[in-house]
Amino acid sequence: MQGFQFGHIETWSRSGVAKNNGNTSKVRRNGQRGWTPEQIIAEAAREPEASQHVGYIRRAPVVIAGTCETFDDLRTAHDEACNTKIAVPYTNAKTKKKSTRRRSIRVDTHTLYTSVVSLPVESAEALRDSKKMAECRRAFDLVIGFEKSRLEDAGGEFAMAVIHLDERQVHMHIFGLDRQRGSVNGLHPGKAAQDAFRARHGTLSQAGTNLFEKSKRAYCEAMREWQNDLHRDGLGKVGLCRFGPRRFRYSRPQWSKRKREEEESAQAQVKIRDLRKVRAAQVAASEEMTIREENVVEMHEALDSERETLRAQRRVLDRKESRLDAGIATVEAFADGLLEVHGDDKDGEVGPTRRAKRELSRWEELNARLKLAPKEVLRVGRRIGGSLRRLREEAAEHGRADAMSAARNEIEERFPKLGAIRAFALSLVRKLPNSEERQEATEQLDRVVRGESNDVNRFRSEESRSGKNGDPVET
Repeated sequence: MQGFQFGHIETWSRSGVAKNNGNTSKVRRNGQRGWTPEQIIAEAAREPEASQHVGYIRRAPVVIAGTCETFDDLRTAHDEACNTKIAVPYTNAKTKKKSTRRRSIRVDTHTLYTSVVSLPVESAEALRDSKKMAECRRAFDLVIGFEKSRLEDAGGEFAMAVIHLDERQVHMHIFGLDRQRGSVNGLHPGKAAQDAFRARHGTLSQAGTNLFEKSKRAYCEAMREWQNDLHRDGLGKVGLCRFGPRRFRYSRPQWSKRKREEEESAQAQVKIRDLRKVRAAQVAASEEMTIREENVVEMHEALDSERETLRAQRRVLDRKESRLDAGIATVEAFADGLLEVHGDDKDGEVGPTRRAKRELSRWEELNARLKLAPKEVLRVGRRIGGSLRRLREEAAEHGRADAMSAARNEIEERFPKLGAIRAFALSLVRKLPNSEERQEATEQLDRVVRGESNDVNRFRSEESRSGKNGDPVET
């Protein structure tokens, strides 16, 4: 985009113009017509009675919402700003006591902020060429970003922006409000600088003094600074010059060259910014790849550590499984009579029995399992061997006792007289005073009875062989 920038700021009050020596005129001090905020909003909205300068080619404006989305919202927000109560100094006429009172702002207080930016592009051309329209929108977006940030830093708000395409040049209006203070003089850079200068010097800067004229200079310097900032952060990025040809007395060729240079510089800056973005993206991607590689390495290390832990746990489980299987095989071998403990139960050795040699296939199968955990075999074998030995001894003892009881019963049944004799003798034995004597006498009586029964049995056997009792003879 070639040309120079155009930017302007204006503020508006509900009275339209301020009183001048008590007279209210429709013309402002700068010679312009005194518009009210309502008329300004109506003109931006392209209402017929407020946009007669446009004529029949009137087009609907393009609204870029800020804190307000529609013109009705803007009117409502402006009314809220006008209803703001401010603190004003007050002196009691009787007591001369000074204080402050809350009052509504004056009707001549400027409550609506506007700035207009016009581009060196005709509306008809922008409507025909979509690329040119996109270039205009990019310029306006930069200006909106600049103004929005500045208004918010000054304590105000960016209400909305309006783009008009029905006048000769494409231009945009920006609206700002200050609902906290009501007055928008603090949003105007020139007026803010001027008020700050006069506040510093107080009564010394009243009208007609040298400081009063210097306050006007502060106003102009602040506005120049605003134009410089607008060019640096906004319109300069699309190729517009800060000043026109008249400022430097350029000839037409010089001005054409200057515009091309500015446009080429802006395009180069755009390319540089794009390259920086690409470079930043590449650096970010490289850093991200590095981080990912480090994460992958850490993950691999963690996986290796986890694998090693699993291997160790697997080895432990294998050892436990081998010990368990060897213990089970030991129990099976003892149950099958293929193992026994040689020597003491605590210090003896576990070894195969003679039966193991006879059942060689079974023993080889169990022995392969026993070799996996010899210590476990020895431990389990000693415990099982001792228990089995005690069980055998108890079984043998119980077996002898059962045999003796059965013999007594048989003797009593088969030889009633012998049983009666035994019972009589046993009653005499029980009368002995000493328990040891009773025990010994009982045992001797049992031996006698067993011997007698054996003799009787042998006698009967002999009779049966000789055939005296009618039984068949054994051959």
